[in-house]
Amino acid sequence: MIPASAGESFKGPFEGDNRALQLPSGTGRALANGIGPVSSGTAPAHEHLDIELNSADEGRQNFTVSLYFCDWDAPGTATAGSFLQQARKDGLMVFDLATRRKILPVVLLSDYEDGLWVRFTYNRSMRLRFMNVLGDGPTLSAIMFDN
Repeated sequence: MIPASAGESFKGPFEGDNRALQLPSGTGRALANGIGPVSSGTAPAHEHLDIELNSADEGRQNFTVSLYFCDWDAPGTATAGSFLQQARKDGLMVFDLATRRKILPVVLLSDYEDGLWVRFTYNRSMRLRFMNVLGDGPTLSAIMFDN
């Protein structure tokens, strides 16, 4: 869920766009448009971006992490930029924060202009690594937790 205070910082014409997530207020939709600097479309602005998620119940309780990705301005969509723009292709790696061991196989994200959820269950702190493969930098639109 997107905090109500963050609604103003998200961009895009999302009213009526089902790819965007419902705001907690129940009025309107919002969608994050990136997790880092974007490139010129020919070379990534960064090789990867890491986000660390720390667990307060380290190893004692499983929780589900749901990541929502949406290439909202992919070529061919109403919000697309330049005709030279390429659809994003990105990689996701998830590591145990303490041991640095991979806890999931590498996930290749492509063709996610209609939105894509990646869900997994774990019980320890972790590092999410987003890697740009093609097009502008990766886009993470939401992180949700459940136990």
